[in-house]
Amino acid sequence: MPPSPADRVDRPVIGEWVDGIDIPVINERAVRASAGILFLLGFGAWLYGVITGDLQYMRGFGILFAAEMFLRLFVGTRFTPTLLIGTLITRPQRPEWVDAAPKQFAW
Repeated sequence: MPPSPADRVDRPVIGEWVDGIDIPVINERAVRASAGILFLLGFGAWLYGVITGDLQYMRGFGILFAAEMFLRLFVGTRFTPTLLIGTLITRPQRPEWVDAAPKQFAW
């Protein structure tokens, strides 16, 4: 049985409610763009560390990554910086809605 509209608003959720879909969903394109952003930041920090021997950027990236995953899991996907940027990047594309539960498990 699908949740009532009141349940959709009251409880925090990973993903979002879309008309015509009875489960919370996430735009797969935005998630992939977000993963690409995190990869580029992590790779840049790693490369800087390899070249200079200074690991400060790697520490900063580790904190950013942990905060991002914490926000996604416990606050919701509306407030994660890289997912918001990924949504803006993929805005011209048609959303590819997927079930949010597997994403929550992966995060």
